[in-house]
Amino acid sequence: MGRPKEAVKRTEQMHLRCTLLEKKAIQQQAQNAGLADAEYLRNAALKRSISYKLTEDEVTVYKMLAKYRHHFKLISNLIKERKPFADEVKGIITELDRHLKKLI
Repeated sequence: MGRPKEAVKRTEQMHLRCTLLEKKAIQQQAQNAGLADAEYLRNAALKRSISYKLTEDEVTVYKMLAKYRHHFKLISNLIKERKPFADEVKGIITELDRHLKKLI
């Protein structure tokens, strides 16, 4: 099970010199993007967009933010409709406190 075949056959090679620090930075950026070093450098040189993979922690934070957005939207809707919403607000505050205690 090898690499998938590419639509374009790349036969030309280029060599470049860089410092150890530059090399490590390029490798880290390529890894963050989920790309091989060569693919990352091609994309950067040709000004193609490079998307980065989210870490598990970042995914967790984005999910939490989405949940908070939903809760704030609910509060906004309850205020607009002038319904009693104290219990819902207390529940949200409790959940926020629970998440904040994880950070401390």
